[in-house]
Amino acid sequence: LCWDLHRLAGVSVLPVLCLCALTGIVMVFAKPSAALVGTMLDTRTLPSYSVTPDGTPLPLDELAQRALQHWPGSTLKRVYLRQEPQDSLRLTLRRPEEVWRNHGASHLWLNPYSGAVLGEWAVSQQPAGNRLLAWIFPLHNGDALGLWARCLWILVGIFPTVLFASGVWLWWCRRKRPLRR
Repeated sequence: LCWDLHRLAGVSVLPVLCLCALTGIVMVFAKPSAALVGTMLDTRTLPSYSVTPDGTPLPLDELAQRALQHWPGSTLKRVYLRQEPQDSLRLTLRRPEEVWRNHGASHLWLNPYSGAVLGEWAVSQQPAGNRLLAWIFPLHNGDALGLWARCLWILVGIFPTVLFASGVWLWWCRRKRPLRR
């Protein structure tokens, strides 16, 4: 009975563990993975914008408000700070049509000196390959499927330890038994 429960538990969590492993591999090897996806589906590269430094940059709060006005109903998720005076300000936002809650896949570039929009990258308007790649992180952490999936991911994340411990215990019990002939 213990051996059957051990095997059933292992087979039951295998699909989620494989999904987490696959999405983790894609995140670690992002460039080769994007190239592989690009051979099968249409993809575009994320653009970059530069500006001519012109005075003092606007306050970050004001720039964030301009981004939210540009895409009403969006939620600001991340700000990529500029490294050089000629760098544009890139913001990541979660637009209402994106199904995940804690991850923003759409990007907006602003001129930090004037607040003008330089470019936008709405993930829902990108080719299929880019939309697929945008799902990798939210699938990996369970955010794409809601709270129940995040709870399931936590439980499944504990299972390898449980399977290891039960496997060692089953091995130990079997080792202690005399061999039948």
